[in-house]
Amino acid sequence: MQDPDRKDLGQAAERLFSPGRGLWVVPVRHHSPACAWALEALIREVAPTHLLVEGPDDFDRHIDNILDPGTRPPVAIVALTEVEGATTLRTASHYPLTAHSPEYVALRAGRAAGARLRFIDLPSGTFQDGPTPAIAQPLQDDLPFTSGDYIDALCQATGCRDGHDLWDHLFETRLGTGTWQEFFRDVGAYCAGLRQAAPPDARTLRREAHMARHVRAALGDGAAPRVVVVVGGYHAPVLCDPETVTQDAAPGAPATSYLVRYGFAALDALGGYAAGLPLPGYYDRLWTEVQATGAAPAWGATALALISGHAEALRKDGHLQPVPTLVESLRLAEGLARLRGRPGPMRQDLLDAAASAMVKGEASDRKLWTADFARYLRGDRLGQVCRNAGLPPLVADAQSRAAALRFAVTDSTPRERRLEVRRKPAHRAASAFLHAMAILETGFARMTSGPDYMAGPDPVHLHEHWSVAWSARVEARLIESAALGDTLPSACAAQLLLDYETLEAEARRGDLPLRCRLLLRGLLAGLGGELMPLARRLAQDIALSRDPSALAETLRQLNLVAVTRGPLRAPAVLDIRALVSAAFDRLVWLIDSLPGLPADDLPSAIDALRLVNAVLAGPGGEALDAGRFAAALDRLAASRVPPALLGAALGLGALAGRRTEAEVAAAVAGGLAGMDLGEGRSALLAGVLRAAPAILCRNGPVMDAVDAHLARIDEPAFLELLPELRAAFSTLTAQETARLATHVATRHALGPAETTLDPADAAALRKVLDDLVTQGLGAWLAQATGERA
Repeated sequence: MQDPDRKDLGQAAERLFSPGRGLWVVPVRHHSPACAWALEALIREVAPTHLLVEGPDDFDRHIDNILDPGTRPPVAIVALTEVEGATTLRTASHYPLTAHSPEYVALRAGRAAGARLRFIDLPSGTFQDGPTPAIAQPLQDDLPFTSGDYIDALCQATGCRDGHDLWDHLFETRLGTGTWQEFFRDVGAYCAGLRQAAPPDARTLRREAHMARHVRAALGDGAAPRVVVVVGGYHAPVLCDPETVTQDAAPGAPATSYLVRYGFAALDALGGYAAGLPLPGYYDRLWTEVQATGAAPAWGATALALISGHAEALRKDGHLQPVPTLVESLRLAEGLARLRGRPGPMRQDLLDAAASAMVKGEASDRKLWTADFARYLRGDRLGQVCRNAGLPPLVADAQSRAAALRFAVTDSTPRERRLEVRRKPAHRAASAFLHAMAILETGFARMTSGPDYMAGPDPVHLHEHWSVAWSARVEARLIESAALGDTLPSACAAQLLLDYETLEAEARRGDLPLRCRLLLRGLLAGLGGELMPLARRLAQDIALSRDPSALAETLRQLNLVAVTRGPLRAPAVLDIRALVSAAFDRLVWLIDSLPGLPADDLPSAIDALRLVNAVLAGPGGEALDAGRFAAALDRLAASRVPPALLGAALGLGALAGRRTEAEVAAAVAGGLAGMDLGEGRSALLAGVLRAAPAILCRNGPVMDAVDAHLARIDEPAFLELLPELRAAFSTLTAQETARLATHVATRHALGPAETTLDPADAAALRKVLDDLVTQGLGAWLAQATGERA
């Protein structure tokens, strides 16, 4: 980086104000109270005829609604821009305004002065960079203030932590003091240095050319215009000579825009480019004070109020901070401010003091408490817009649906809702609405209990229980999702397709069931034909899958949809049966390739075969060709395959009636008595147990074969075989193990063992058991011992 020339910076600052030409170029930083304060004074004194503000010029129609008495910041203008080549996708761009934003203050003061108000930046559609729907794109550029060699060098020279801390140190400390001329000349010099250190890119030059045309038009409008131009400080140097800026701007994509209420949390989450100064609640507090007193904030009193306010918020949440800790926080903040040459504690001083005084334990505690203090400084204020502003179609659609289903949308009081989705159509519609709102992550509803539809029939949880609450945060999320569609179904379908594409891009092995679950989520949300694009994508991925385990789970999920008459029931247009058949056909085709799988993949492949067999044996299985599956297993058993896979094929073949249990028993006996080829002599038995445990868990030829072999071998041979047997039997469920144990006990006339304990040992054991119950582990103990709690 070449060091900026001090003389050049000074000259750039002096060129900002040209009363003889009727031009005042005002360099600001977005959401800076100090800039807003000085700008308000400038406008009162200059009394401009024209006031031009950096912002898309197609936002002019929102100015009257922004200044309407019914509008209370924070608010934002949201632009929805069509994505080129797409029929359903749009990008959402946000232009936020707070009460302390220089742009908002300029519009208010300009209206009071009788000026003509205009936005002068490129139209909002020009800012569209790519298909990123439902992600808030910024329409203000704050990056030069936060990074770069120039900022780093100044931070090093002043001892500031980062670009935000540097701005506070140089300019926010001057809030409510000095003259606007001195303040903006210093800001102008600072911003001229930013520009010299980081030259503009092509898009910035196009924006500045567009803004310059607006400035030239205003200067030529009337006999003696007084034009005030409010722009981000980075653009100010070039707009001082608007006649020299000429460049054609490429037309942008068409956009529609809405004025919506906004929140400090959403503003702070934008980060980087558009957020301006972080933690807007802190700066709003400073602005409120300086507006009330007409003078600089009482920095010490403000710091005390913020520290005390945070302590009160913590107390309400059940966390108490001792008074000495709060006193220490204030003392440290004031000491840091003095050390750093500031009139009083600023944002970073408060954060550093909290990190030192409030935390006495682990480093993780420090992060927890300082993060909570930062959230407090961020604030949670929500704005309001006037009635004339209207609503984005998606918000209006969601509100209409909520009201029709008797959900309250006029307050944010949490309410409980119990839905009998299987018996009452109205409850089913309400459930679909809640699931749809969950897809868009609006935070409107949370299911507190209910069935897991994707796991299968649930005889225990027959009803859904939801906690619901409408709020401005719900609307904010809907506004962001407005880029996806104008109705709740279309937006949900687009969101699910985006989620599907994300999974596809990540290309993680075995994620086919996760992609399928997106289709199922859409069905729970009441979507029908809107899911056709997603269903087609799923069909393509099924046809290409080479993962038996993922295919089998996908088959199970799709078959569940095909046979259900509940909330997961799919409309005929989706042809779920065709997807079931496609998954089944692909699995059968893959069976012949199983012998080539790596050894580590064999257990999951065997589980897949077992799951397919369960689907064939259950509801909906009759619609599939079980004979093709059995024939594929026969081919597998007849080929040269690992013993575990052979055992699985034989066991499933026996369950299907294509071979006798005696054949399976002979193979198991041969495996146990045969040569160990590196996979263990119980590998074939392990395959049978993993795929078809029912064959062993009943008195029959297979149990006879295993029992006979174990009775034949001596103790050393048994101990040698024992680790393999443990691994083989570990795949059995608790119920299967109990059933097998019962058969073995009956076969060998075994009864419950009697053990005589020493009275002292018995008393000690009873004390341990009583202690476990006292510690709340009674249920666990009962489960472990098989007794009732």
